[in-house]
Amino acid sequence: MKLLKTISMSLLLASSLVLPVSAFANESVTPNSNLKSQIKGVNVGVTEAKKYSAEEAEAILNNSVPATIVTPSNINTFSIISHITYAFQKLNEREYVDTLSSFTTTGSSTNVNITLVQWSNGSTKITYQLFNSSGTAFGSPQLVTGDYTSSNLTIGISNVPAGTYRIRISNVGSNLIDVNTAAGNGYTQ
Repeated sequence: MKLLKTISMSLLLASSLVLPVSAFANESVTPNSNLKSQIKGVNVGVTEAKKYSAEEAEAILNNSVPATIVTPSNINTFSIISHITYAFQKLNEREYVDTLSSFTTTGSSTNVNITLVQWSNGSTKITYQLFNSSGTAFGSPQLVTGDYTSSNLTIGISNVPAGTYRIRISNVGSNLIDVNTAAGNGYTQ
């Protein structure tokens, strides 16, 4: 009986931590104005934020390239074994998070798409970059500038070799207000 009670409590606790699917950028649903309140105070599927030095953040911004925008008509199918979702909030200027989950590509030259929404209280500049299982970065950081809250955005990273990857999400926006806090969520496809 004690074991059954422990299992029941564990399941109850786990179910209370689950976000509704509507809290994530969905390819068939346009995020609504309630999106910000739906994930307020919740980080899902990402590490705790880590700080960059001003020099490191500037180097990331200087080495970044404008993200390649992918429209539904030119989304290529690719070989991904598992998809990942993430949500982050209160990502301050010069901070980054990594996804906890990883995804695996099987093709020798795969296109990886990340569908996302993002916003901040300042100048929103967030980079997205893939890191393999050894911690080596693939390609340049993909810079997405601006708020995307009333519709999602899909960016593409081309020619990704076979391997297992996580996404690093970095807030490289400028400090226009007290603190440039960013939030967002997304998934791979």
